[in-house]
Amino acid sequence: MWEITVKSQIFTFFYAMILGVVLSVFFDFFRTLRISYKHIKVVVFIEDIVFFLISTFLTFMFLMSRCNGEFRTYAVSAILIGFFIYRISLSKIILPTSVIITKFFIKLFGKIFLLFRKSISLTVKNIKKLLKIRSRNKKTLER
Repeated sequence: MWEITVKSQIFTFFYAMILGVVLSVFFDFFRTLRISYKHIKVVVFIEDIVFFLISTFLTFMFLMSRCNGEFRTYAVSAILIGFFIYRISLSKIILPTSVIITKFFIKLFGKIFLLFRKSISLTVKNIKKLLKIRSRNKKTLER
């Protein structure tokens, strides 16, 4: 039978808390995307499913590696504690900051894309003009 020492349980508890913080940061990533620009309900649903699947997979892998695949209440409790400690403390600072940064980059890339699109449009127009002039010159030479 596999035995777990008190020292191993303490380390597992703290590692589980760190996993909870990581999952909360991951959740804040999705929240940042949702706040930065509006999503339709289907996209929100898909994001929730992706978060759930990744969180479940990471929790399962953690329990497999640290608890030999056994469900340990203290480990799951520590994950929840880490998740909520981050949510009530650092998330209050990090989420608004990340939303501001994300909105800035969305605007920046939007402007860059607009400039790129305008330059492509001008280039296409110029090429059409050149081809038109060339075809006119070719017709006049053939006469």
